[in-house]
Amino acid sequence: MPDVKAHLTKAILKSGASDDGKYGLLGFLREQQDSIGQDDIWIGVPVELLPHLAVASIAAIPQPGKKPVKGERPVFEIDDIQLGSGAEGQLVLTTIFPQGASISVRLEEAEARTLVQRLELLLAKSDPQKGKKPN
Repeated sequence: MPDVKAHLTKAILKSGASDDGKYGLLGFLREQQDSIGQDDIWIGVPVELLPHLAVASIAAIPQPGKKPVKGERPVFEIDDIQLGSGAEGQLVLTTIFPQGASISVRLEEAEARTLVQRLELLLAKSDPQKGKKPN
């Protein structure tokens, strides 16, 4: 994307929230200092846009050995999937990635039941012997 003006970074410094709680703050370490010697850059994102930023960030991760296809979802390796419950008893699904990051999502009962049904269908499709009656 040669026409995009970008500030190249080499590390994430810190994240947090603005004092008024309206913005998520993300700090990055620049690859090179700017003209006044600053080596950090911060962005403030309205909290309602943070879930969209997370999705856009995940979609920006290149898939190994593949050219991006419009509309295709990225697929990642994971270290673990955990199921648990939140403070109010809601079901929580947590996915842990090799780099240590994790994403937790709340599942409503209907979503959890649909997930179980889809997993059972996919597992049956992935095992041609499953579902066959013995001779």
